[in-house]
Amino acid sequence: MLRSGYQVADDTHYKLLSTLQIWVIDISFLFIHIRSFSFYGQNLIPYLITYLYIDWEDTLFMSVKDMQKFMSAASMSEKEIQEFLSIPRLARMATVENGKPHLVPVWYFYDGANIIVSTPKGTKKTKNLRSNPNVSIIIDIVDGRVGEISNAANAKAVIIEGIAELHDDIDSLFARKTYERYAGKNALDNPQVQFSINLPRHMVVIKPTKIMSWDFTKVKAS
Repeated sequence: MLRSGYQVADDTHYKLLSTLQIWVIDISFLFIHIRSFSFYGQNLIPYLITYLYIDWEDTLFMSVKDMQKFMSAASMSEKEIQEFLSIPRLARMATVENGKPHLVPVWYFYDGANIIVSTPKGTKKTKNLRSNPNVSIIIDIVDGRVGEISNAANAKAVIIEGIAELHDDIDSLFARKTYERYAGKNALDNPQVQFSINLPRHMVVIKPTKIMSWDFTKVKAS
């Protein structure tokens, strides 16, 4: 746990200000989560205990400089990012529609430089990208359940901001590759999959302009 400036007297007011700013953000998130979990009838108590425990133990005593050190220590190396993205996971991709975000779950492929997504032509995300090629995509995993400390301590994520290009998926070759990657070769025999693959398709090639990542297991182990 990084608390390098905790005992420095001159840093006290700086820490207090940072803590207040963090708690303003935390309270906002709590209201969001309360509304979400109440809607689904979930028990909020374990979640709130976990949330407040993490804040008091790990965040309350951190200055902004400490937090930057913490996130730097949790950042993945280029090799770790490549290994993380090589595993088929569900991603969420955001495009821009009239100044508002449009978020959708997608399957993806990472070629070592770009993120590539298969999509039928004429979808909202392709229309958005034609008018605004800016895109953001996140691939993340969280082990554990709500109410468990591991829910946050084992979190891993890669966030990519970039510019998207639309390319024709000739003979749906990339779509077939994507289905095989996520569902296996046998999935190609499924009539619904065949219908989806045979739709006119685009390859959305996302060229990264900024990559952010974290692996909190690295910090826990250090």
